[in-house]
Amino acid sequence: MKILFFIFIFFIQITGCSYQPPVWTKQGATQNDLAADRYECLKNSQKRVVDSSAGCDGVIVSCNSKYSSDVVTDKTIFEACMNAKGWNLTFINTEDNRPKQSLPQTSSGPPRSPNKFMFRSKSEPDDFINERLLCAGSNFEICMQNRGWRVVAKSDMDANAEECSRSSKSESGQRIESLFKKCMLSKGFDLNSKYMNELEKISDKARARCNNPEFNFYYSKTPCLTNGKMDFKYYADDSKLNEKDKSNFVKVAASINDELNERIALDRQYVTFKKRSNLMEKILLPKLNDNLRDLLIRKINWGQFNRRRDEIFSEYLTELKNNSTD
Repeated sequence: MKILFFIFIFFIQITGCSYQPPVWTKQGATQNDLAADRYECLKNSQKRVVDSSAGCDGVIVSCNSKYSSDVVTDKTIFEACMNAKGWNLTFINTEDNRPKQSLPQTSSGPPRSPNKFMFRSKSEPDDFINERLLCAGSNFEICMQNRGWRVVAKSDMDANAEECSRSSKSESGQRIESLFKKCMLSKGFDLNSKYMNELEKISDKARARCNNPEFNFYYSKTPCLTNGKMDFKYYADDSKLNEKDKSNFVKVAASINDELNERIALDRQYVTFKKRSNLMEKILLPKLNDNLRDLLIRKINWGQFNRRRDEIFSEYLTELKNNSTD
């Protein structure tokens, strides 16, 4: 019972981050105060990182090695330094240019902007959260562009994601992540990252389950994918799980449970997806398991199972949408 958690909402959350620029605020402070404190905190939180792939027994100076040296900023140290000096990160209401909301220390991601997002190729989910803190108090857009981010219209991103999702589906209707990434790359969106590669592995396992002949009995009764609106025929099925299919049903239920736990564990590694992982753990996992159990013990028929499956998925999407605007 593969549920497609991430189509367009998922794509936006991974690749598009709110364009709304933050500013550092402190009561009674001037721009000169901000510049001075920001400079000092940057200086105290930066370090030089050397990367070499010399292959010369560790000797760098005397061999023709590939060598690079970059200055990186420790976001945690920088933010703690600014907070210690009395500064708080605040988002500006673009309609009236007044402070809209302060960013909590444990923010799960940027507030959503209805029209614009920032995108950078090969970014990990938390990159934007970390780097926008470093650009606050400066010319935000230029600073972020210097770090490789570009402004993208939400409508363009939605259209590209929809087109690539359609063109990358398998015969079962499931999106093949490798084809989706290839399509998006052709449109200027390079989605290759550690996160996306791990997600692709999980999706490959789910697709293999959907195509496993051993589970044909299951997917003939309930679709591999659901968007919360199954065909009526699935609701009208008043038959119950056959006794002969119970052993294989336990296998498919275990596979579904493993997939959900893998997705939760992956999302939990990132501040950006903290709320989503919590919702999957608190809403999806227990309710889907309850639904599977009731079907196994023949408490409900397939039609009831399918209606509840759609209801659970719709509830999850509603909660996800509500939480994304917090």
